[in-house]
Amino acid sequence: MSKRIFDEPFKRMALDLAHARGSIKDVAIELGISSNLLSKWKEREGIAKADTTSLSEDQQLIRKLQKELK
Repeated sequence: MSKRIFDEPFKRMALDLAHARGSIKDVAIELGISSNLLSKWKEREGIAKADTTSLSEDQQLIRKLQKELK
């Protein structure tokens, strides 16, 4: 099996999608990639993991309700 190579626009789109949905796992499954790979991209981009202290109250509530719905 050959190693797949992803270009920067694809990585950026995947990271933006994961951020918007709040779930790396769901986006990774949808895109057919490993959630570990997507997590590594996130770390390399310097995007902090869900730091709730920087979120507004409304954003925190939205994130909490999204998790409850899952």
